[in-house]
Amino acid sequence: MTPHTPWELEDRFLSLAIHAVLRLEEPSYDHVGQSLYRSSQQTLEVLLLGLLDEDSSSDHLFAILDHLKTGLHSQEDWERVWASGKIATLLRRTTLLQKYNIMGDALGRYVAELGVLLMDPKRQVGRHAQEGIYRLYELALQQRGIDIRETAGLWIREPHLDWEMASYQNTVQMAKKLNAIFTPEQRLAFLKTVLRAVWDPDLQVSQPALFLLFAFLGLGKEVLGMDAQGTEAKIRRCLHRLRECGKQPMELRWLLAGKDDMLIDDLEEEEETEEEEEEAEE
Repeated sequence: MTPHTPWELEDRFLSLAIHAVLRLEEPSYDHVGQSLYRSSQQTLEVLLLGLLDEDSSSDHLFAILDHLKTGLHSQEDWERVWASGKIATLLRRTTLLQKYNIMGDALGRYVAELGVLLMDPKRQVGRHAQEGIYRLYELALQQRGIDIRETAGLWIREPHLDWEMASYQNTVQMAKKLNAIFTPEQRLAFLKTVLRAVWDPDLQVSQPALFLLFAFLGLGKEVLGMDAQGTEAKIRRCLHRLRECGKQPMELRWLLAGKDDMLIDDLEEEEETEEEEEEAEE
């Protein structure tokens, strides 16, 4: 057996490799360039899967995913497609290996990261996010000795619904089911990640994040409209009331005021740390 790659070396190498691949642009008419582009994508995927097989610890899994996570927040559609697709591929591999213990808080964090993307305007991103969350759910059930095939499933199957409304309803159902199996630490990590996204200046992030938060609090159906446009309008009004007027639903006020003081303390500490790091760089 070959020895494990030292983590510091692996960390730097992954950062450089992913950065290099993301900077590549697929040529439109150059067949040789297209072949090289596809080859680089395939090589990186083989590398990621190989590193995943080297160490089956959950810390190693989420450390690799953290390198890909930056692409989830890109303004470029293709980068979000790429990053969400690679994350879904790695999580699919972990369910086949069946040797990961993911009971830590990273499970809640990644369900939130991918949950915001369920309503992404790029449908391929939403599909990748669905698979990623499904695999995390499957891993969590494996820890409890439950076969996901014995459950009712995570996503609704309503062919008459358009993609946007199906995404909203899937978010409601997913949030309810994951909330039911989260540990307190995972629930806290989920809420921290979603609340941070709610205050993102990009409406493409903050609006789905707010809906995900409402769904997690059991309020998702109250925000659903008759169609996607009506639902989006409700979310926009709720976001305005929350940001500009400070009006919060009772469940959220209770959460922020007393139930999870640790949540607010952690968020404030992270903001202070980020400010200190920015000052140090200047």
